[in-house]
Amino acid sequence: MHAVDLASLSFLNDPYPAYRRLLADAPLYQSPDDGAWFVSRHADVAGLLRHPGISASYSSRLLARLDEDARRDTRALSELLSRMSLFRDPPAQVRLHRAFRQALTPELVAALEPQVADLAERLIEDVQDREFDVMRELAYPLPSAIVAGLLGVPAADVPQFREWTQQFARLVGVPTGAEEVGRIQRALEGAVEYFRGLLAEPPPTGGRPSWRGVLRRELQAAVERDPDLSEADLPAGCVLLVFAGHETIAAAIGNTLVTLLAAPAVMSAVRHSPGLLDAAVEECLRYESPIQRTGRIALEEIPVEGGRVPAGASLKLLLGAANRDPRVFDDPDRFDPARARRPHLGFGAGGHRCPGAALGLLETRAAVAALLRRFGGIDLATAPQWECNLTLRRVRELRLSVVRERRFG
Repeated sequence: MHAVDLASLSFLNDPYPAYRRLLADAPLYQSPDDGAWFVSRHADVAGLLRHPGISASYSSRLLARLDEDARRDTRALSELLSRMSLFRDPPAQVRLHRAFRQALTPELVAALEPQVADLAERLIEDVQDREFDVMRELAYPLPSAIVAGLLGVPAADVPQFREWTQQFARLVGVPTGAEEVGRIQRALEGAVEYFRGLLAEPPPTGGRPSWRGVLRRELQAAVERDPDLSEADLPAGCVLLVFAGHETIAAAIGNTLVTLLAAPAVMSAVRHSPGLLDAAVEECLRYESPIQRTGRIALEEIPVEGGRVPAGASLKLLLGAANRDPRVFDDPDRFDPARARRPHLGFGAGGHRCPGAALGLLETRAAVAALLRRFGGIDLATAPQWECNLTLRRVRELRLSVVRERRFG
């Protein structure tokens, strides 16, 4: 088949025509530009995410495009990334994820629900009948406040999150040169140093809310429980946590709203039957996945549909394409919250499935529900502009025109 451009502006604005071509004609596609192998079908992507013959230690490939001098100058960044669970294999990855899962328990998420809902309401309580950017006023502040509270981060320090997470997003999703990689390294080194200092301090106790600092306490306890868990891993893990709990969830909130606004019948049904909101959010994670791809390295030759991945190959697992695979999802390009439940890969799969998935779902539901409760009329004020990022699918800003307060739920 003819080459498929998987990095153009038109692709970033609407990747789904390219995904349809790959799914139909080239489920295993080698890029003519850098030789990476793109995998698109759901069975292959899900299987490779669990395959013992592939490695998540992809961070070195992110910097491989740099010349030798630039790679030498960014060794600190390479070392930092290698400590993140995103780029680790078992057993180190398991130890890191366990520490986060033991804090983000189902019981904690359930206890957070009324407080997340209250915060979402308060963030938009001053919005009257006007146009506003929901990303700036709700989608980013809500998850950043929650992850900051879990870590016991002082409110005055939270604005730093956006700079750190934007730099990380550029690293994993935007081809960058040596000068920009140097800026990213300095920003992330600053983030690691901040969290190193934070983790050295006792978490807040006896304050409000009661869950403030619970994640910091769990991470500190995890080092004491597990002698194989390095204290040096935790600050880098916090940077990744803030990215996942800030940029990714903000993207999920924005993508859900864009999708619902493009489907007014579904939005009306959700407004009048709040019980449909859970299914709508899950379907949005399939339909407009915030994380569109993830990188892996083949440790051995692996058969997939359409051919064989050679040992040593760079793999790009296209989560966004897998979530539109017609072999798994009937009429996959139709947004349908009532569809039979299928295993979307919006939060990954296997050992690398996001440990904060339940919290992310809660925050996304709370943001949408708050808007539906407060406003009877919600429309796009301007067309959404998609971010130029190959990994993270999100809108730069989402300007809404809102009118009339009404009850929802």
